[in-house]
Amino acid sequence: MWYSCSWEFCARYCEERFGESWHLSAEGSLLHHAGVHAVPSQAIVHSPLATHHSVNLPFDTSLFHLAQKNEPDRSEVMVNDDRLRLLTPDAALVRASESFFRTRAVEAMTALTQMADHRRLLRCLLDGAHTIIAGRLAGAVACICRDPAWFA
Repeated sequence: MWYSCSWEFCARYCEERFGESWHLSAEGSLLHHAGVHAVPSQAIVHSPLATHHSVNLPFDTSLFHLAQKNEPDRSEVMVNDDRLRLLTPDAALVRASESFFRTRAVEAMTALTQMADHRRLLRCLLDGAHTIIAGRLAGAVACICRDPAWFA
C-alpha cells in the first residue's frame, strides 16, 4: 500500500510544511519526466523553508528537505498528477549533477529526447552562462546520435 501512495503523501507533506515553496530535486524531477516513478530510498525536496531534516518513512524510505536560498522561477516548476512539484525538464537538465548523467544516463537521455522544444533549454544555458553543463548536454545529444544543431 505504501508504494502506491508514497508520492502523494510526500506532496501533501510538503504542501503542509512549505506551501508552494518547494520542489523535488533536479534528479528526482528528471526521473519522473523519464517515467521512473519508483520510490527511492531517499527523496530530496528543495525549499527555502527547509531545515536540512530527514523524515523517516515506511519501508526504510525517507524524505530529506534541503534548504535552497534561491527558488527557481515559477515557469521552471510544474505540478504532476501526484501533486509533486517538479522542475521542468529543461530546468532539471541544467541543475542535475554530473554524476546523474553517469549513473542514470538512460533516464537523462530519455528526458532530453522527450522535449519537443529545446529553445527553453538553450535559453536556460545561455542565461546562466552554463558552459560546462552545455558541454555535458551536447555530449548527451551526441550519445543519442543527434546533431548538436538540434538545439537550434
